[in-house]
Amino acid sequence: MEDFIKKTRNGVEYYTIPLFNNGKVKTAFTTRHGGVSEGHLATMNMSYTRGDAGENVYENYMRLAGVLEANPEKFAFSYQIHEDNVHIVDENNFGIGYGVIPDLVKADALITNQKGVTLVKHSADCAIVYFYDPKNNAIGLAHSGWRSTVMNIAAKTAKKMSEVYGTKPEDLLCAVSPTIMECCFEVGSEVSEKFEEVFAKEDSTVSYSYEKPHVNLVNALKTQLMKAGVKEENIAFANLCSCCNSEEFFSHRKTGGRCGLSVGVISLAD
Repeated sequence: MEDFIKKTRNGVEYYTIPLFNNGKVKTAFTTRHGGVSEGHLATMNMSYTRGDAGENVYENYMRLAGVLEANPEKFAFSYQIHEDNVHIVDENNFGIGYGVIPDLVKADALITNQKGVTLVKHSADCAIVYFYDPKNNAIGLAHSGWRSTVMNIAAKTAKKMSEVYGTKPEDLLCAVSPTIMECCFEVGSEVSEKFEEVFAKEDSTVSYSYEKPHVNLVNALKTQLMKAGVKEENIAFANLCSCCNSEEFFSHRKTGGRCGLSVGVISLAD
């Protein structure tokens, strides 16, 4: 069984996670295709902050809601700040209006056990980490770029779910979205040194086989999830490089930041 499967529904192209498919949870990671945005944002841009027309972004969300058969009024957002804050979703996080949602909580991870709520995280190279506790029917979603990764946001999300919902790490199902992979993630010494401080050499999070250091976010996240108690067989990986596949995914690195944003989403069925 593939870890991520590409689907097309009503013209929207997206990936789902078979590991999670038990009828009680819905997952998606959007591609660039299936929306109405134009130019360098074409076509499935999911961000109001990239210069897109508000009505385009709104329509893209409505299309995604239709694909998921989800309530668009219960899409939950937070302001991503590349740190390690984990937020328990409430009604103040809901909304997909025509502009930046006011007073968004600053958190790179969201958790909930509310049915019908869809957690949303944005990406244009950063990894999105999915969490599902089938025993306690709780979910989580974390945005994990290099800064949040070295701050161990994945493990902290699992820990918060344990504290709030009684989640046991060995019961968690997790997944790592398409992201910039080692082949394209060239970094400076200030970044590689931070990974060396956090991870052991055998974790293979930094490669020096290139002209400059390259970081492997996937290995880093796998290491952190397993150290947090998640079973290896319970972690799915897209193994798709957003930078190499910039025709399919938005890539900040490939375009120098001139691109839209995809979203990773997860929701508990009503």
